[in-house]
Amino acid sequence: MYKAPEFTVTQFWNPVKITFGADSLDRLPEILATLPGRRVTLITGADLIEALGILDHVRALVGDRELSVYQGVDPNPEVEQAQRATDFAREHGAEVILGIGGGSALDTAKIVAATIPNGGNVAAILNKECTVSAASLPTIMVPTTAGTGSEVTRWGTLWEHEAKKKYSMEGMTMYPTHAVLDPKLTLTLPPVFTAATGMDALSHAMESYWSKNANPVSDAYALEAVRRIFEALPLVMNNPDNLEHRTRMLFASLLAGLAFSNTKTGVAHSLSYPMTLNFGVIHGQASSITLPGIMKFNAEVSLERMANLAKAVGGNSVDSGARRIQVLLQRVGLKSSLSELGIDADGIEVCVREGYTPDRAGHNLRDVDADGLREVLQSVA
Repeated sequence: MYKAPEFTVTQFWNPVKITFGADSLDRLPEILATLPGRRVTLITGADLIEALGILDHVRALVGDRELSVYQGVDPNPEVEQAQRATDFAREHGAEVILGIGGGSALDTAKIVAATIPNGGNVAAILNKECTVSAASLPTIMVPTTAGTGSEVTRWGTLWEHEAKKKYSMEGMTMYPTHAVLDPKLTLTLPPVFTAATGMDALSHAMESYWSKNANPVSDAYALEAVRRIFEALPLVMNNPDNLEHRTRMLFASLLAGLAFSNTKTGVAHSLSYPMTLNFGVIHGQASSITLPGIMKFNAEVSLERMANLAKAVGGNSVDSGARRIQVLLQRVGLKSSLSELGIDADGIEVCVREGYTPDRAGHNLRDVDADGLREVLQSVA
């Protein structure tokens, strides 16, 4: 039986220096002034900076430092894309890595910063042929979505879609040096990405709370994030141009990121990977659709903690809390059942076979096997 954390010995570590608020991107010059080196490489998504209309502004903020710009990061980036970004940064003598974008861009930026001082070969690190032992290059992470939390975590995700593999590079030195969260950069985020990244943040918070690695500090961040996401995300969807609502949602995402930066994610993320690889389901949709089922699954061993989560989402029982999560998915324009995503009984078996990753599912407070994964998936079929 899982036992909730007690106030005995609590360890929580997050060294990221956080700058938050509207126009906080304008603080970039003073942040750069605290870092060694004058050659800055910007890692971002294709055409993202132009779409935001801020590339010239970023160049001006970087000032007389040398800025090189790599814009080749796609959603769910491949290993070879991260290698190309690494080679680009090395060729330009990068001394500081600036990541601007969603989780894929920020993860790639962190991987580039970690790979350069550790041999320069992304695949070698992912395949455990060498380790992330030397300190990463200094990094500044600037999220343009409210959801991934990548700006305050110590890992980065890469994919090999043809081989149907997902990788995670991790190291204590991979925590970003600085995170700059400017809600103005999220104002133009399209509705589907606003919804998906927002629900991904909810997944981060809830999975942190029902993790075996949870502690009272991560719990506080997680529960507050859950409450704030349930309040802010519908407001943002209804009025996407409202800066106050965007600010509230970005702050909620930050809290979720701080929570799972110490606990990692769990079954929901583990099951999300085969959904993305086999059925093309966008990440935030895939990582959140099983939350109601996992909540009820975990109630079998920790009713009190699941009741706390239910209360945080406005429910008066685990069942009503699970239902409220499904309603939120529908309210923000996402799917609340696997059948709506084209995942039938055979698809569920694919997710069962490929959906157990020890470094994710193994953190769930209730031990889970293939039967447990199937139970969760069938509950949201």
